Amino acid sequence: MKTSFKLLIILLLPLFCAQANAQQTAYTRDGTKVFLYDDGTWEYAHPTDNLGDIEINESGSGMSAKIIINDDLLFSIHNGMLDNFEVLRRNGVRLYDNMSGKLRKIGPYDLEYEFSTDRLKQVGPHRIEYDFSSGRIIRIGNYRIEYDFHTNKISRVGDTLFEYSFFNGKLTDIKGHTPGVKITIF
Repeated sequence: MKTSFKLLIILLLPLFCAQANAQQTAYTRDGTKVFLYDDGTWEYAHPTDNLGDIEINESGSGMSAKIIINDDLLFSIHNGMLDNFEVLRRNGVRLYDNMSGKLRKIGPYDLEYEFSTDRLKQVGPHRIEYDFSSGRIIRIGNYRIEYDFHTNKISRVGDTLFEYSFFNGKLTDIKGHTPGVKITIF
């Protein structure tokens, strides 16, 4: 019995060593998890498991996002500005009425604009707030939006936080969850 157990260990040992050589996990000084490879390369260990309603486009700049609220409203943000929004179609319902050159209603949602700038300020119950000095969106409804100080990338949507490396601007960590909101960062 002891001989067959030793033989089994000897046969399986190369498999464990090969797996260990393929990739190693390490942590930087600031606690960021990275994968080290035999060829001398490395990459951040993005927590892509169990992200749920979050999608990350690794080749994107991190300065753009699509935010879908309750599978109904989609807001597109680029460099902090509202790039576009839409009500997602349901049952072939007419989605907008065009009055006086501005959309006043999309589906069940009334739209309001700021008087002085003509920026969109309300979509149904979702109020849109802008930063006074930069003009960037800082809130949509109950969902706060923040930007990384060093990279200007989107660092928060609701309760979901996106952290970036100070040195190369790459995404290093995602924390939190915002129920009812789907987020795509690109």
